Amino acid sequence: RAVAAANEYKDDLEVASANEALVKKHLESFRLNRLGIKMDLANRWDEAAVFFRAAMEASPSDAPKAAGNLGTVIYKNATHSSSDWDEAEPLYEKGKQLLERALRQLPDSPALMKSYREVKHFQTQVKAWRAGADLRALSIPKEDLLQVAVNGAVVCTWSGGGSKFSEMALNLLDSIRRHAPVWEQAFVVMSLDKETEAFFRERGVKTWLHETADIYMTRWRLLAGLLLAGLDALLVDTDVVFLGDPFLHFHRDADFEVMTDHLFPARDLWEKIWRDEEHVNTGFIFARSTKTAVELVESFISTHHSPWDSNTSLGGLRGSFDLFDQRIFARFVRRIDPGAR
Repeated sequence: RAVAAANEYKDDLEVASANEALVKKHLESFRLNRLGIKMDLANRWDEAAVFFRAAMEASPSDAPKAAGNLGTVIYKNATHSSSDWDEAEPLYEKGKQLLERALRQLPDSPALMKSYREVKHFQTQVKAWRAGADLRALSIPKEDLLQVAVNGAVVCTWSGGGSKFSEMALNLLDSIRRHAPVWEQAFVVMSLDKETEAFFRERGVKTWLHETADIYMTRWRLLAGLLLAGLDALLVDTDVVFLGDPFLHFHRDADFEVMTDHLFPARDLWEKIWRDEEHVNTGFIFARSTKTAVELVESFISTHHSPWDSNTSLGGLRGSFDLFDQRIFARFVRRIDPGAR
């Protein structure tokens, strides 16, 4: 009986020791994972990756969560620390694989699914950016647009992604009918997918199809296409509304006019206390079909055809990746116009 009790005690001790070891591994993995998250929040993704890899090794049972975090920081690093899409693309693929591995064991994790969708989105974008690398102007239905133009000008927007943004474009059209009806016939929409094209055609809105996943330079390539077709263009975002006829305020004494977010532009324009993207608002552009305007738009597209060519560094990040074309255009104007103080 004493021997049996001793053996039972020995077994219990071994189980306790094993459990203690597992708890230590779990706590160490938890500690390393938290350190990795801290580095991630500080945009120090290389260091975060080291901690997440160590967390995976420390406790295999916690590896899925750490693997998901590792995949996330790898794709963030690919985006903001790479020099171009050639460098970023294999890192996106590595990040996607790690996230897929984590999702197989944690399929209900909203954070992992969010990161997985984001990295797949960037992969799709890279393909689109590559495909459009040499594209300087979009093809447009020139003859159709010339027929609806008013005094050689069109009011143009673009839309895609379903009814949400398409409804916004209809709201824009309704505001034109109410407050600038002469421009209703000149209102045209470039649809980015077949669903959106069908939506507008069913409602009698003049539209044409240009399918692309690349919205980074779409505004500028569309504008270039309109100008090269001999059309003056008021190019606006779908969330704009007309409260009057803006053409009454265009004296055609400039080749290119763009809205500003400043209430007092005479005082605030180009002052350094404001963010670059507040000086110009590219959601409302009027450009005339002149050699100067075409050269300006084509030069901007050529200089910034890739988001890694943004010539900006955000929040201390090492790379120059930036998708906000409004901010990039403001900085572009600063460089080419000595008067932009």
